[in-house]
Amino acid sequence: MLKHYEEATIKLGLWESERIVFTKNFPDRSKSILELGCGCGRIAFGLQRLGYSKIQATDYSPTLIEVAHKIAQKKQISADLAVVDARAMPVNSASLDGIIFGFNGLMQIPGRSSRLAALKEINRVLVPGGKFIFTSHDRGMPKWKKFW
Repeated sequence: MLKHYEEATIKLGLWESERIVFTKNFPDRSKSILELGCGCGRIAFGLQRLGYSKIQATDYSPTLIEVAHKIAQKKQISADLAVVDARAMPVNSASLDGIIFGFNGLMQIPGRSSRLAALKEINRVLVPGGKFIFTSHDRGMPKWKKFW
């Protein structure tokens, strides 16, 4: 699965639907946005290509962050990448304008209580009126039906 995420980061970037949702909800590209569960950096790097300047990309997996660093170096992307647990972020309260948890990342956190802790933490770090965007993949697509 790691190879799949790496290839998607290198070859695909943002999906068109993601580009539309993110640019509509974050029209000011100088606002601070945190991506949780960034994997290999597909969304964060895509946002940077669109001119977003304050993107922090985080994942719980040190391995995925290591791969994201390698991709950033190879593509000469300046990336703010870190290993972070969404349930306990080392971020000041009310300090972020937006948070993205893409590709069903929230549901990858085991246990309902842990997912609730992550949502509470997201609420804590967002500025009043800040936006939280959660995306999911289409489980009905033929290539994913067997997997899910």
